[in-house]
Amino acid sequence: MPLGAAPWIFSNPITVTPRRAVGRAEEERYRGMMRAFVFFILLGLTSGTGAPARAETLLSFYSGKSFSDNSDLTLRRPGADTRLTFRDVAFGDESFTSPIYYGARVTHFFRSRPWLGASVDFFHYKVFARTDRTVRAIGRENGTPVDRRQPLENTIQRFSISHGVNYLTFNLLARQQWRRDTRFPNGRVQPYAGAGLGLLLLHPESEIGGESFQQYEWNGVGYHLFLGVDYRVTRRWGLFVEYKYNARKVNVAVVDGTADTELSTHHLAFGASYRL
Repeated sequence: MPLGAAPWIFSNPITVTPRRAVGRAEEERYRGMMRAFVFFILLGLTSGTGAPARAETLLSFYSGKSFSDNSDLTLRRPGADTRLTFRDVAFGDESFTSPIYYGARVTHFFRSRPWLGASVDFFHYKVFARTDRTVRAIGRENGTPVDRRQPLENTIQRFSISHGVNYLTFNLLARQQWRRDTRFPNGRVQPYAGAGLGLLLLHPESEIGGESFQQYEWNGVGYHLFLGVDYRVTRRWGLFVEYKYNARKVNVAVVDGTADTELSTHHLAFGASYRL
């Protein structure tokens, strides 16, 4: 399709707005991913000729590893007159410990624009606060002002979301269709990029002062950015590798109160796709 046939790309730029303002580094990462997404759309519009492209539906399964950025963790326990913020808490992932990191996705590329698709993606990952590390604690504890450095476990023995951070996302994506021929009319090598919004179902677990608490809870909407490459091994089967990024400020129930933190997470995923 000639570039001039799609002026809407320039008159209505694609945007996805995070739930709240983010830091400079995260904002630059977000803008970079969106530039990559638009770049792939432009490449799709100007792709060369080859075998006639077709509509296509893919079913994908994958695993991977997540990397959550350090973030402040704020504990609120009104009954104890406590509001403490722990600065720059580190998080682990345990991606390959049961339940492992996993995901599944259904993607449909449109017949009229085979470079453009929509997908529904579900993935599960985990976060574990590294409570043995020393952090700065600021705020009020049992009515007394606090500003000190301490191991996080002195106050919170456990804070995790291990069953887990469950995302159900709805996305738009664009792909390139390289090495097209009669056997692979949509291309054997398919780089792609996309963006979307997702619902969060969390299972937080906490231990404070020897008491434990856990439950499932819905936690609003986060945004999701991704790019990768799919290599078609046969007409039906392909293998892919993908980078994902998602972010959301979450507020969850803990022992006798709540805790909130920013889940800003990078993912490296790998898996197989099957053409229906």
